[in-house]
Amino acid sequence: MNANGRRFDTGKLVIYLLVSLFASLSLFPFYWSALLATQDTRSIMGMSLRFGSHLLENYQGLEQQVPFTHALLNTLYVTAMATLTSVLVSAAAGYAFSVYQFKGKKVLFTTLMLTMMVPSVVNLVPYFFVIKSVGLLDQFAAVWLPAGVNIFGIFLVRQYVSSSLPSEILDSARMDGLNELQIFLRIGLPLMRPALLTVAIVVVVDTWNNFMLPLVALQSPDKQILQLVLRSLSGATATPWNLVMTGSFLAIVPLLIAFIFSSKQMMESLTRGAVKG
Repeated sequence: MNANGRRFDTGKLVIYLLVSLFASLSLFPFYWSALLATQDTRSIMGMSLRFGSHLLENYQGLEQQVPFTHALLNTLYVTAMATLTSVLVSAAAGYAFSVYQFKGKKVLFTTLMLTMMVPSVVNLVPYFFVIKSVGLLDQFAAVWLPAGVNIFGIFLVRQYVSSSLPSEILDSARMDGLNELQIFLRIGLPLMRPALLTVAIVVVVDTWNNFMLPLVALQSPDKQILQLVLRSLSGATATPWNLVMTGSFLAIVPLLIAFIFSSKQMMESLTRGAVKG
């Protein structure tokens, strides 16, 4: 093998090593969380690196301390509603911004993009007064409705449709007698599937990990979600770290499963959407 060939192989080896290193660093927190979920408090404080046998015991103790399973079901419901709403709105708005020409289109789209620069914490006080005035205080809708207008989702779908749906296809569908709604449902939605899956994953993660909105909006004990019940385990004097780590590990398992089954389509939509601005 010539010198150029050796340099090429060495370069590939370095790249593989770097990728493996960064992948290991990314996966280590999940491994560490699973490890601590199987240990008791003494082993956790002793920094034991061996898997324990206390996972079931920790889960039972977690259920005794907080309504973990009930909070998990509440979180699943809120996340499902937020995801469904956001996907529908992102699909319709992104498609409209890409396909149609209407007055004020650029101004409206620019305004939506600018709202992404506003820190979410700034909106907490107005958010509280709005949900209180419309009767949504202590209702799940107060948590999942704000996710209905996902600016990133609208932007991603708009970019994806612009780069993947030629106007000739739409013109041909109109000539065949399809109205705009039929074109959207039969042509637009199937085409947007990878992008909408990406939007769904982003909304699932954001809603699942959301702490501030449920803290402000939900007050009844039977309407608590995972983030709130896990936070309630932390005490001023003694925190049951084995229960906290067990709850944290069980809380991230659904997210890991969702990402594993959708990562390929997610990468496809992100790369295709970057082709055309």
